[in-house]
Amino acid sequence: MKLKNGDNIDMLAVLSVLFCLMFYVTPSLAHDQPGMVPSTRALKVSTPPVIDGNLDDPCWQNAEKITEFYQRNPRMGEPATFPITIRIIYDPKTIYIGFEIHSGDPSKLVSTVLQRDGAVNSYDDHFGFRFDTFHDHRDLYYFYINPKGTRLDGHATDEGVTSDNNWDGVWDVKTRLLSDGWAGEIALPLHNFRFSENNSTWGFGCVIYVSATQENVSWPDMRRQSRKPSLFGHITGLDDLKNSNPFVLIPYVTLGSQFGRYEKKSSDSSDWEPVSDTWLKDIGLDIRYRPASSIETNMTINPDFATIEADQFLFNLTLDELQYPEKRPFFTEGQSRFETPIQLLYTRRIGLGDEEVIAGGKMHGRVGLYD
Repeated sequence: MKLKNGDNIDMLAVLSVLFCLMFYVTPSLAHDQPGMVPSTRALKVSTPPVIDGNLDDPCWQNAEKITEFYQRNPRMGEPATFPITIRIIYDPKTIYIGFEIHSGDPSKLVSTVLQRDGAVNSYDDHFGFRFDTFHDHRDLYYFYINPKGTRLDGHATDEGVTSDNNWDGVWDVKTRLLSDGWAGEIALPLHNFRFSENNSTWGFGCVIYVSATQENVSWPDMRRQSRKPSLFGHITGLDDLKNSNPFVLIPYVTLGSQFGRYEKKSSDSSDWEPVSDTWLKDIGLDIRYRPASSIETNMTINPDFATIEADQFLFNLTLDELQYPEKRPFFTEGQSRFETPIQLLYTRRIGLGDEEVIAGGKMHGRVGLYD
């Protein structure tokens, strides 16, 4: 490489320096001035609450409250026009969130979505929250519920830009109507998350939407960037969290038969003859395991993709191959980590036509600074 002044620079030396700098980059925690960031302290409890939607358990009474919320719409940056209270407690295996939203007449609440991972966050009244468990501004887990307790959850990467709704956590929620709004209790087992046991601070942000007034509020004041982890507040005091590495086994068994069928005796004949009844049976297993807090392993043996919705038929008039979206759970989980500017892997070619998927495995997650 030659500069304008005629000095020569060894390209190999430049690349070597850049390569070394990659490994000297240190992860930056959220916010350079932690004291300036809104935060709440989680209360550690020995007796967990009963998840029934009522925040009358003794453990809730001493928990710190989040009460200062700010509008995202219609008057961005101004305080919310209705009272909201959120409390967070935990034990070594579970994080609990309790909330009360006093948004007005409960008969005006909109709660139409009943399907898991449906569009809860589109038009329904909803309460949503996000965790940045590594507190590094990169990944987040998001959760939404409406007044009927319908759940939407997922995992996002690239500072919240790339979402993966196929991530499904195991968590419990109960909601109830108040005289002037609605409330709920949420239990989130820690085995859902990848996190560092040495970090007692998580990034946390939440949003509330009231359909009657079309008011959208958040904590902290994140304006329009509510999915950006660097703008989250903090949950502090998360000490002694234990990372469990459970096996999750998902077996399946199918049994069926084909009967009452007929076929032609020959291609030249118009006569039909019965076909012997055929019994169909199959068995398979999906396995999920987390060998470390930041690594996820998926394995499958003779997977069953029969329940996956069919593709919409497309007619291709170009020279390029049609690329259909991936819908099979084994391939969609953690799919965002395999996405690159230049597509290196098109998983829909796997198992194409008569080629069955007999077994498969993949491991994804984070090691140090790298996914």
